[in-house]
Amino acid sequence: MALRRKHAGLRRSGYAPLRSQNDVLAYKRMDGRNEFLVALNIAAEPRTWHWQGRGRLLMSTQLDRPPGPLPDASVLLRGNEGVIIVLEPR
Repeated sequence: MALRRKHAGLRRSGYAPLRSQNDVLAYKRMDGRNEFLVALNIAAEPRTWHWQGRGRLLMSTQLDRPPGPLPDASVLLRGNEGVIIVLEPR
């Protein structure tokens, strides 16, 4: 909830579903200033999600994963993990 209060783009913004890849459901939220990627691994096994551009991890459902930059345009999601990534402007 604190993350939604801090980032307006996560509570009142546009929604764009993305093509699912390998048991990962994903969508974008954007509010004109920021663009967020939400990726949800619905498999029990790890999956990698790829996107275009650069981003920074804001939050994971796995509390031992710290926020921070993601050097590649991909993230390895553990089984049943969800993440919120803020995308850097192009």
